[in-house]
Amino acid sequence: MQNCGRCKIEIRGTKAVCPLCGGPLSGEPERPAFPPFRQRKISRMSILSVSLFALIAFEAFLIILCYILKGVPEWILLAIPAGVIAYADIALALYYRSNILNLVIAEIYIAMGILVFIDVLLTGPFRWSISYIIPPLFVTLMIVTVAIGKGMGLKPGDYIMKLFLHLILAFVIQLPPILIGVNTRTDPAFISMVFCVVFFLGIVIFNRRVFTGEVRKLFNN
Repeated sequence: MQNCGRCKIEIRGTKAVCPLCGGPLSGEPERPAFPPFRQRKISRMSILSVSLFALIAFEAFLIILCYILKGVPEWILLAIPAGVIAYADIALALYYRSNILNLVIAEIYIAMGILVFIDVLLTGPFRWSISYIIPPLFVTLMIVTVAIGKGMGLKPGDYIMKLFLHLILAFVIQLPPILIGVNTRTDPAFISMVFCVVFFLGIVIFNRRVFTGEVRKLFNN
């Protein structure tokens, strides 16, 4: 019988990863009582190939439409990168399909990039995205990382460095626009950065040894 070291449960049958946390399993898989019914599975490469073909067809259609319209409407300027982002999103979903936490984190960072792009393209450089969208998204990242980690039964060491990365990026992305005067509505950004610091320190205080061990692993590697 197979066992999950994280969830401390026994898993019957033959599983590649733990169905709860997506972690590796130890032990020998059980032989099925009946011969397994082999279903035809669609491989990742097949899905990516079909998605890539759809992307190329979509982009070609937009280019032809621009030629017919004798110009490039604003919605086409948004649609062209949207197709590329959709393809990247599918690729990420396939890559992280066994790890919900990494998938959600990647999706939130992609959403940040999309919103900043729309802001710059349609309304000018960083008018509302850096002031009102990015700050609450970093707060969401901190909370969601811990909530999903706890829900998946992960140990603090499995997600504490992700929180540290969110903290660093919160300052790297939000502080420069304030210092150079691009972001004049600074209250949401300051509240977001302070929240990230307090939240991270709260996690570290209750998991000092875990954080110290993860930092040592990082520098030893």
